[in-house]
Amino acid sequence: DGNAGILQGIDPDANTYKNCFPDVTTDWYAKYVCYAKEQEWVAGYSDNTFKPEQTVNKAEATKMIVNSYAIANTDEPSSEFNDVATNDWFFGFVTSLEEKGIIDHDTSYYSPSNGMTRGLTAEYIFRVLVSQSTTALVYTEEDRATFLRDAGLSDLLVGVPYIKSVLYDGEVAQ
Repeated sequence: DGNAGILQGIDPDANTYKNCFPDVTTDWYAKYVCYAKEQEWVAGYSDNTFKPEQTVNKAEATKMIVNSYAIANTDEPSSEFNDVATNDWFFGFVTSLEEKGIIDHDTSYYSPSNGMTRGLTAEYIFRVLVSQSTTALVYTEEDRATFLRDAGLSDLLVGVPYIKSVLYDGEVAQ
């Protein structure tokens, strides 16, 4: 299973996974980046670099999530976002998450070149895990509640304001 490592936690061998990009050699993150490259979760840039010091934008993060969780591309892709065109390299990745209800449509713009916050990345991953744990084709808040209850985590929701969605800048709407 291509995403078993993510679900179980992985610790790639630093002696095996290194020097996969000219700018990813033996730094602390090299083993993770090189493992992700081997799994084809990341590919780097056209100049064969990874740019590890650069902020990951929303398009790049979406690609990594789709690839690492082996989310199938939609059969008839279309996007409701005005800034996601069919000829964009990230079109298929965004539409895959749109179709599955992972991405909210609180606005008509996805802003693919904006940085992706850790909070929004975590929310997308959580929604993917929830959707993969059900037979539903589209993520819903009901699936979220069922997932938390089945995992014995429903107490986390007691006294917590209902979260309507995570906005694109990572803020929470209640």
